[in-house]
Amino acid sequence: MALIQLPLRNDVPAFTFQTDLDNVTYIFKFRYNSRMDRWAFDIQTANAEPIISGIPVLTGTSLLKRFEDDRLPEGELFVLNKEDETASPGRNDLQENVFILYDEAA
Repeated sequence: MALIQLPLRNDVPAFTFQTDLDNVTYIFKFRYNSRMDRWAFDIQTANAEPIISGIPVLTGTSLLKRFEDDRLPEGELFVLNKEDETASPGRNDLQENVFILYDEAA
């Protein structure tokens, strides 16, 4: 098992990237909601088929555990805030103080 750090950005309010988790390719779409002061993301298959949309980026929880879909990664996806382990990320926190890590399935 290994930890994989997702390639986040904080210079734009929305961004997309593709990455492999447990040998499966996924598309992640992140966006910042200024009204709610919160980041959220969508996960799609490599063919851009939606799996789950609007997942809030929150600390202290497994981001995918509550969802049931066979297409989701099998490992754990979680937020690490190196400055305040209870604070969810603000607009400029991603990749500065806040990281999203994926713990591969066994």
